[in-house]
Amino acid sequence: MNERRRQQYLEAMGIESFVPRLQLVGAKASEPCAIAQAAPAVMPMDGQYAANLPGANAAKAMDGQYAANLPGANAAKAMDGQYAANLPGANAHASVLGSEVVTPSLTGETVSSAQETPRAPLIAREALQAENQDASPALAEPSPASDAQSKTESVEAARFTLSVWRVSETLLAVDSCDTSSVLPTAAVLQSICHCCGISSRLGNEERLYWPMVELPDKPIGWEDARLMIANYLEGKLLARPVATILLFGEQSFRACADVLLDSQAYSDACYSIISIDAFAAEALVLPSLSSILRSPDLKKPVWHALCENGLVSS
Repeated sequence: MNERRRQQYLEAMGIESFVPRLQLVGAKASEPCAIAQAAPAVMPMDGQYAANLPGANAAKAMDGQYAANLPGANAAKAMDGQYAANLPGANAHASVLGSEVVTPSLTGETVSSAQETPRAPLIAREALQAENQDASPALAEPSPASDAQSKTESVEAARFTLSVWRVSETLLAVDSCDTSSVLPTAAVLQSICHCCGISSRLGNEERLYWPMVELPDKPIGWEDARLMIANYLEGKLLARPVATILLFGEQSFRACADVLLDSQAYSDACYSIISIDAFAAEALVLPSLSSILRSPDLKKPVWHALCENGLVSS
């Protein structure tokens, strides 16, 4: 990679280049890296230009002024964007952008060169080509900042609240909490626990919120949310593991699954058992407790799922 472009990438990523002035102990000696500098383009300005004549210094001219007495060459005349050089034993060199050049001859007659094709000075033309070749790859390649921005825009945003109960020593319940309404979801879970032969009352409810903070440039996607929930539950179940987890609702299913899944995967896995290797447990996927309260028809398939997977006590 070009050294200048590499430093531009490091500067865009906020990485500062460090070169010690003294050789560190046990470190390899730093070698200066030569950076190729593009030749500055010589562009004509208002009333100014430079002429390069063989065997002579450059003749500089401004509006209404002449440059003369160059060592080793005749005087170069220039005025109002026009110039002409007359050297003994050589052809006259003239170059005008969009105007006619009048060159005085030895006999006193003038020769018009308006038919010649206008050309830019050779030095300016070569320098401009070198600069364009050096700058064109940088324009074609996307910057790391634009890649990061496009990646952020393509991530599916996740927003949910999970309620976590430690039902018993072998059972954990995670519900997709609906914070827009106040529903007795804990009472529904208590009824399900009674059906499973668990008579003890529910413990304290713990709530997990995502996103954790409402700030720009912070993680909002499902992948980051799944990692956060996995780290929380791993720490909670490390000392007191469980055998079964009840996952109520789509958000709890997608947040606790081993891999990144979508809504269609939740519909396919609903009322069935899945394995979660991260927690060394099996999980029964069910509709959310708020959905069961709003749609009493869901109680029947929930009951069948509990019976088929051996969670209902006889």
